[in-house]
Amino acid sequence: MNTLMVSFILAGVAPKTGLGTPGDPATGLGDKSVPTTINYQAYITHAGDTTALDTTANFTFRIYDAPSGGNLLWTENQSSVQVIQGILDTRLGINTPLPPTIFYTGQTLWLEVVMGTETFSPRKALVSVGQAFHAQRADTADYAISGGSGDYIQNQIASAQTADFWINGIGRAGNTSGKYGELNNSSYGVYGQYNASNYGYLGGGSYGVYGHYDSNTYGYIAANNMGVYGQSSRTGVYGYVSSADADTGVKGLATGGGNDIGVYGEGYIGAYGNGSNYGVYGQGNTYGVYGCRGDSTYGILGYVGAGNDSMGVYAHGAHHGVYGRSNYCGVYGQGNIYGVEGYSDNGLAFCGRTNNANDTVMALFGPGGLSDAEFRFMTDGNAFADGSWTGGGADFAEMVDVKGTGYEPGDVLVIADGKRVLEKSSEPYSTKVMGVVSTQPGFVAGGGDEAKGDIPVAVVGIVPCKVTGEGGEIKAGDLLTTSSTPGYAMKAAPVDLGGIEIYRPGTILGKAMEDFSGTEGTILIYVNVK
Repeated sequence: MNTLMVSFILAGVAPKTGLGTPGDPATGLGDKSVPTTINYQAYITHAGDTTALDTTANFTFRIYDAPSGGNLLWTENQSSVQVIQGILDTRLGINTPLPPTIFYTGQTLWLEVVMGTETFSPRKALVSVGQAFHAQRADTADYAISGGSGDYIQNQIASAQTADFWINGIGRAGNTSGKYGELNNSSYGVYGQYNASNYGYLGGGSYGVYGHYDSNTYGYIAANNMGVYGQSSRTGVYGYVSSADADTGVKGLATGGGNDIGVYGEGYIGAYGNGSNYGVYGQGNTYGVYGCRGDSTYGILGYVGAGNDSMGVYAHGAHHGVYGRSNYCGVYGQGNIYGVEGYSDNGLAFCGRTNNANDTVMALFGPGGLSDAEFRFMTDGNAFADGSWTGGGADFAEMVDVKGTGYEPGDVLVIADGKRVLEKSSEPYSTKVMGVVSTQPGFVAGGGDEAKGDIPVAVVGIVPCKVTGEGGEIKAGDLLTTSSTPGYAMKAAPVDLGGIEIYRPGTILGKAMEDFSGTEGTILIYVNVK
């Protein structure tokens, strides 16, 4: 009679690196595939004397939806599986792939193991990352396409479609009251309509961007030799350069002092500003240029067609170079070199503020314009990036408190008494080993203005670490553990368990990334505590 004693169960789906094949709109599968196996280990002993079992046996694995009884969701037979020194080490799904459909939120799965004719009891729960099978597909894919030859959005590269994503037919979103937006319209790149009189579009007719309110109020960008044109029954924003009088539609220049004009516009209204003191003012002790439009559009708009050193808006002030305030975007800039450039002799180059408690303080946009935010800073301190974070360091560190003083980069730390408190290691093979004082973290958690600790401790990644020759000469790839020298690591030695060499669980700091044969020194290691 044998008794199953589960030392640990690893139920993990390893991530796949690299790109897969393009997605299939019919199935909803994306271009990231996921393995359909789960690592499984158990420790088996004889019931009478609890000695470790050595044998080769046939195993049956079953997954149910209940700890007893219930429905059988999956089963698999594995023949001639070795049990060595009591250790059973295999993978579930190597003969019968695990179905991704059984892993979903709220579902607890139970594993039953049979060795030969003996069924081990009780069943064991599969937990945590088994649910990662859902990364293989979009659960609402049935609603992403209409199927057949109808209209749909597809990720496909073929001779007939050269773009990564394309729309078959018109993509329309709106409501029953007649307000809608269209992609892939027959005449426009993007078309939006509020009603018969209020509409706008991008990339169509004679305009890059066109907006229409009524016959007297409309505007467009990049058309009929004008960068920006606005017209209304009173005043929109208007800047014009004629071929016969090649000057500036809106220009600010004052060099002679006195009553020279900093901004001059020619026409019915060349430049218009409205304020209690100044509509547009070129210099001040507080603001270099300040413009405010109470209801919409731009406070200040400047445009220069060419020239690497040309500036749409340039301002200099003792306190603020440029100050912008708006319900949507305080400062917006576009240029061939820089959209917005900030410089300060002894203060902040850029400063952003919003009064909305749940809003974006600063956003950086990509080629898609204001709808394509690549990077955002939020008022709650969170930051979002469409791409990856790239730092100068190569480790992930956390700010933690330490006991005492005298800590240096490379010190090996262990858990001390207290909440989130560490101290230097001082004994070999300590199971309290935590990490290494980081030299130059690539990412720091718990930092910011209200740091949650005294020093950054590398908990994973490549970092310089103090080492000693106490455990022998270190070769690249050797496992490292704590030593008797405070703050130093040494080469870890395995222990022999019935002819099998294993390393003490919980004592491994990481792996050496380079050789070391001296008494004490510093080398690069890969921190991976286990």
